[in-house]
Amino acid sequence: MEDGYNVVGCARTPGATQNALEDLGERAVGLDADVTRSEEVQRVVDAALDRFGGVDVLVNNAGVYRRCGFLDVTEEEWTKTMAINVTGVFIFSQAAARAMIASGAADRGGGRIVNIASVAGLFAESESAPYNASKGAVISLTRSLASDLALDGIATTCVAPGWVDTGIDPILESLGPNEMKRLNPQGRVGSTAEVAHVVSALCDPQASYMNGAIVTVDGGQLAASPDPV
Repeated sequence: MEDGYNVVGCARTPGATQNALEDLGERAVGLDADVTRSEEVQRVVDAALDRFGGVDVLVNNAGVYRRCGFLDVTEEEWTKTMAINVTGVFIFSQAAARAMIASGAADRGGGRIVNIASVAGLFAESESAPYNASKGAVISLTRSLASDLALDGIATTCVAPGWVDTGIDPILESLGPNEMKRLNPQGRVGSTAEVAHVVSALCDPQASYMNGAIVTVDGGQLAASPDPV
C-alpha cells in the first residue's frame, strides 16, 4: 500500500485476510482461497481484474513448514508440503501471468512475480526434507518463469529469507544469544518487515532488469555457512 499498490490477498483460514486488510480501506480486498485449487486461485485473480482493472504484481508467499526427521515424514506430509509450497506457486503464477499479459501490465512498467523461497532451498537444513525440497523447487521454478515470461514484460525474482520471526519455527525461541551468534553473523533473526522491504524493491519499476535473481535476506547466514552456494 505504501508503494501505491492496490492489494488483493488470500488465505485458507476463513476471514484471516479480510481481518488483516480491513484497516486499509477500499484499496485492499481479502478473500478465502486455497492456493492448491486452480478454480479458487482464478477467483482471486478475477477479483483483482474486476476491482482494480489489472494485475501488475504477484507475491507468492503461501507456505507450510514442520520440522521432522526424514524417516518420520509421512507421504501425506510430503504431498501437502509440495502442494502448498510448490504447486501453489505454479498455479498462481500461471493465472496471474495470463492476467498481467491480458491487462497490459507491460505498458504500465512491466509485471512482477516475486516468489518467497528460503535459504533452506540453497542448503540442507536438518529435519526439514520436505521443506528443503519444496523451496529448492521454488527457486528452480523462479528461473524457469524468468526465462519463459521475459518477452511478455514480466520479471520474476525470488527472495530467500533466512531465519525470520514468523511464528512457524518454534526452534528459534529456544536459541540463546551465544548460539545465535554462532549460527548467524548478525546474531539475530530477521523481521517480516525486512523481507517485505526487499520484495518492495524488486517490484519497483526501476528494477525491471532484475529477472531470475535469487536474493537472500538472511543476515549473512548463507555466506557464513561451511559450504556457501
